[in-house]
Amino acid sequence: MNLFTRFHLLGYKLQVAGYGLQAAACRIPYSVFCILYSLFLYMIREAEAKDVSALSGLYRQLVGAVAPDTTIDVREDRIEEIRADPHNFLFVLEINDRICGTAFLTLCLDPLRF
Repeated sequence: MNLFTRFHLLGYKLQVAGYGLQAAACRIPYSVFCILYSLFLYMIREAEAKDVSALSGLYRQLVGAVAPDTTIDVREDRIEEIRADPHNFLFVLEINDRICGTAFLTLCLDPLRF
């Protein structure tokens, strides 16, 4: 388990949608977390080029109900381009070696100064 995964499962918001897994804004007690951790092998990591087909399936689920005729075109070179950009991140959630969710994060400068 990496630090990013531990941070999210020990009481902070975790929103995942895909392949039937859904959890939203929940706090998981440590004892329950230990049981869940022993049942599932999960990891949150940056997407890689090899994840193209799984990501395509997730995006098809996302837009299929609203725009079923939309063509989904996830490309390996685009994933690598995102990985090389210091301001953009594409994460995947793996449970038992199966990609079950994705999140795209863009870091942008805030014009306000605190």
